[in-house]
Amino acid sequence: MARKKTEADEPKLADFDLDQWIDGVGAVTRQARIVQRGDLFAEVDRLEHALDVAERLSEADRGVGDPGVEDLQAQLDAVWEQIWKSTLVVHLQDRTVERRRQLRDRLKKHGVSDEDIALHLVADAIVRVETTDGREVPLPEGGFPAAKLRQIRERAGDAALYELEKVYTDLVTQSPRVSPPLSRKRS
Repeated sequence: MARKKTEADEPKLADFDLDQWIDGVGAVTRQARIVQRGDLFAEVDRLEHALDVAERLSEADRGVGDPGVEDLQAQLDAVWEQIWKSTLVVHLQDRTVERRRQLRDRLKKHGVSDEDIALHLVADAIVRVETTDGREVPLPEGGFPAAKLRQIRERAGDAALYELEKVYTDLVTQSPRVSPPLSRKRS
C-alpha cells in the first residue's frame, strides 16, 4: 500500500541566488609568519633551561647571585616579545593551476632554476604583509619579490621560510577545512 506524500516529505528549498553567492566568493587566503630575529631562539633555549633548573632548586640551594624564577621568566618573556615584534605576518592567496603553470613556463624559458621557480610561486601568492601589531607593509607594484625571499633564506637559513612554504603548499594542495559553529555554552 503506497503512502501518500505529505508536506514534510517535500524537500526544503533555500531562498538562494547562486550568481549573488558567486559574486561574493573570495580566494582562499592563509597566513604564515617570517621571524627576523631567529638568532634569539638560542637565548630562549638558554633561559628555558635556566628556568627549569631554578624551578627545581630550593631557596637554600640557590646561590646569592642566581636569578630567581620570576627574574628568569621576565627575561624569557622579554626575549619572546623581541622575537614576536620582529615577525612579519604574510598573507598568501591561492592562485589557479593555470596561473602557476604560466609563471613556471615563463621562468623556465628564462633559465630560472627549479628552486628559484618555487620561490617565485610562493612570492606570487603573497598578497599582503603586515607587522604583528597589524600595520600593513606596502608591497612593490609587482608584488612581493622572489629575490627578497631568497635574501631572507640566505641570511636566516632554510628554517626561516619553512612555515611560509608549508602554508603555501597546504594552500595549493588542500581544500580549506570548515568546522560548523558549535555552541560553546556549558551545559
